[in-house]
Amino acid sequence: MYDHILKVHDEYLAKAQALPQNADAEGNGRVLCFAGALGSQEVVAQADTEVTLAAGATLGVTLEQRDKGGAWEPLGTVCALTGPLSLEAGAVLGRFIPPSDTRAETRALLASTDPAAQGNLSVYPHYLAR
Repeated sequence: MYDHILKVHDEYLAKAQALPQNADAEGNGRVLCFAGALGSQEVVAQADTEVTLAAGATLGVTLEQRDKGGAWEPLGTVCALTGPLSLEAGAVLGRFIPPSDTRAETRALLASTDPAAQGNLSVYPHYLAR
């Protein structure tokens, strides 16, 4: 159980999403609820394909939260990387454990300052072994 990633089928904040090129993008997956998780889950950003980033360029995956129908507010940073970067498929870019008082809805945001950023990422909850 340890050193394995435990996923739930199709529970993704972003699924095999192409990196935005010099832009921000909302995750192409679902809006999920982490409220009351009591530290039992973490959000993982993982490369689905090779990820490349030019020298000096940045790549970030952040989370936003809101009450149902409310305005989106920052929750935390899953990863913040600076190039040059070349990661193989399957590499974990970062992890974030949402606090138990997280609001009802959470979404992912991907951002890159590289106009030639290449690769696809998935962002998903990982259930932690206890």
